[in-house]
Amino acid sequence: TAATSAFGEASEEMEKDATAKERLLNGVNPEYFPPLAFDLLEPDYDAFIMTYLSDNPYAKDLVDRFAALESKAYDLKQPASTASSSVIDAKEAAANSTEVRLGDVGYEFRKRFDAGWYTGKVIEIRPLAANGYSRRCVYSDGDMEDLKLEDLEQLAVLDSGNKKRKLSAKPSQSDHPKGGGNKIDVKFPLTKAEYTKLLLDSEHHRDVQTTKLLAQDILAKSAAVDDLVAKLPGMNRTRQMQMDRINELIETNHEVTRELEEAYVVAKGRREEVRATLGESTCLALGVEEDT
Repeated sequence: TAATSAFGEASEEMEKDATAKERLLNGVNPEYFPPLAFDLLEPDYDAFIMTYLSDNPYAKDLVDRFAALESKAYDLKQPASTASSSVIDAKEAAANSTEVRLGDVGYEFRKRFDAGWYTGKVIEIRPLAANGYSRRCVYSDGDMEDLKLEDLEQLAVLDSGNKKRKLSAKPSQSDHPKGGGNKIDVKFPLTKAEYTKLLLDSEHHRDVQTTKLLAQDILAKSAAVDDLVAKLPGMNRTRQMQMDRINELIETNHEVTRELEEAYVVAKGRREEVRATLGESTCLALGVEEDT
C-alpha cells in the first residue's frame, strides 16, 4: 500500500536541468514519511526532512514556526544601544570561543559555493568515517556534507572574519557576490533535538488553540440556552410570585374538582330518571305490568 513502502515508481530518465531536490525525491513515496515524522512519541528527524522536501503543508508550517521563534529569540538578544552592542558581542565571542571549539558539534563556519556564501554547522562527529570525513555538516539551505577536520581548519583560515551567527538559509546581502544566488530564505531545525522540541511545542500550541475554540463554542451555546430559558413563561417572576401562582392554580384545581363531582351526581340522577321513564313507556307499549 501507499504507506508501507518508502519507495515508489521512479522516472527512468530525469531532465538534464532537474534540481537536486527533484533527483532526491525521484522514486520516493512521499506518503511514507509523514507518519514517522509527526509521531509524537518518537519523531523521526530524517523522515521530517523528506516530508518537508515533499512540500508537506504541516512540515512547512513547522519550519515557518521555527523561523518565527528563531527571529523572535534573535530580536530579544539584540542590545539596546550601539555602545553596549560591542560589549555584548565581545562577551558572546569569548563565550562562544570557549563553548564550541573548531570541529566540535555546534561549530559554525562559512563556505563559498557558486551561489554565494553559506553558513554551515557541525551536527555530528563520526570517528569511524572513511578517509577522515568525520564531521557531518548541514548548510543553511538544508544540504549536508561530510568534511575533514583539516577542511574546517582551512575554511577558518580563508574566512578570517568568521563570527558566530544564527544559521540562516539565505546569507545576508553582504555575503553574496553581485547578482546573488537562488537560495530560499528559510530557517530550519538542524538537529533531532531541535525538531522534537519544535514538534511538541507546536502540538501543545495547537491543543491550546483547539481548547480555546471549544471554550468559545461552549460559551456561545451556553448563552443561547440562557436566552431560551429566559424566554420561558414565568421566568420573570419572583419566588413569592411563583408560590402565589402555584397556590392560585391549586385552589382553582380544587374548585374544578368540586364542580366535576357535583356535575357527576346530577348526571347520575338524570340517568336513573331516564331509565325509569323508558321502562314505563316500554311496559305500556307492550301491555305488561312493570315489576315493582
